[in-house]
Amino acid sequence: MNEDKMKEINRMIRKKSMFEFWLGAAGVLFGLLMLFLPLRSLFRYISAKTDVFEVNADDLAHDIWYKCENNILLGNYADDEDGAFYVTTTGDNQFMGFYVPKASVEKADRIMEAGWTYLDGDTQDWPDEYLTGAGYVRWMTEKEKSYFKAWFDGADNETMSMLSYQTFYLCTPVQALFEREIYIILVIGGGFLLLLSLIKVIVFVTGGYKSKFKKELKEYGVTYEMLSADMANAKEYSDQSIGQKYTLFFGSSTLLIIHEQLVWVYMRVTTTRNRGMIPYTTKTYEIICVDRNNRTKQMVANSEAEAQEMIDEIAKRVPYIYTGFSDELASMQRNHFSDMVANVDEEKRRMGENSGF
Repeated sequence: MNEDKMKEINRMIRKKSMFEFWLGAAGVLFGLLMLFLPLRSLFRYISAKTDVFEVNADDLAHDIWYKCENNILLGNYADDEDGAFYVTTTGDNQFMGFYVPKASVEKADRIMEAGWTYLDGDTQDWPDEYLTGAGYVRWMTEKEKSYFKAWFDGADNETMSMLSYQTFYLCTPVQALFEREIYIILVIGGGFLLLLSLIKVIVFVTGGYKSKFKKELKEYGVTYEMLSADMANAKEYSDQSIGQKYTLFFGSSTLLIIHEQLVWVYMRVTTTRNRGMIPYTTKTYEIICVDRNNRTKQMVANSEAEAQEMIDEIAKRVPYIYTGFSDELASMQRNHFSDMVANVDEEKRRMGENSGF
């Protein structure tokens, strides 16, 4: 096997596939950026150190996470579909709100009832069950404030002066991750993008960018030895190598074209006009290769002259195939492709007889 040629082929495949790697790397970076805010919120939740119930009411901050270990619940003053609001106390014994998520409401009710059992003198032990976790403090809405004040109906002025209209929201780690509604989109979108991009990067690093090419080699029964031997004296272009039996196109994915499988090769010119502030026109030159199974592969050339030269080079190797575009050939491919294949086989046979083989 021509090892140097095979190394060169692998180097070209890798070089042309680098776009996939950088696309994956950019996706990883962008995915991490999308996850940054939700993950920062989760990190702050996990790393919360100050116990909210050891802080005086006037010193409570609304921009940090507090840890929570609470077994003082004096009453339930409101509920919503996601949890319940309870009366608790601050570090300086003022009254504040304490929001408990639905999953912990049953436990909160047990703590509240056990606390009142103690206050009523029916037991000598304060409840030893705690609500633990982390959360944040927010000012009460006017609606919540009205329920909170209503719970204290009939209390004396001194008690009413001890009301702090703030609520501590106990959260689960998942709630911390989705602290804001937009974080749901960021976590789902960023996580999905990160996963797909990591897979793309890992596939590239482990050589997966060659898998499609290897699959083609296996499909056509072409070994690396056969390919490297044929490419040793190939006609080289910017992204193509045309050997006697095979053509390689090093695009975003490497294409293997088997000459003896070809039926029709022609050029397609695509014109793109931009009508913006600065109008311009671009042309793309493609070599379209149609094989015996009516499958099409496209190679891109740098110019019309280069595209035509490559078609001529392929035609030298398999002179019995159709070359050049015509409406008649296009119609024949659509409607009578088997006739095209039969004509190519007949021309190949005739040329073989005339050459003495």
